[in-house]
Amino acid sequence: MNQNTEHFYAVQSFLEDDELCKIWNIIEIAMEREGYDVQNAELSMRLYDTELTENKGYYNQPEPVNYYQGA
Repeated sequence: MNQNTEHFYAVQSFLEDDELCKIWNIIEIAMEREGYDVQNAELSMRLYDTELTENKGYYNQPEPVNYYQGA
């Protein structure tokens, strides 16, 4: 593995549903204010940490069925 590889926490996998909804609502308001329609968008947040040796969070888990299809 390349030592310059950046690793991250998949932040959304650590949040409770109500916390994620609050963050999404703030982002949605800001994007719509600028004229972007984000109704079909997916929120993904990464927190990079130079001390991590691997990615942490959802990206290390098997993907649930239909996660990206909104099921």
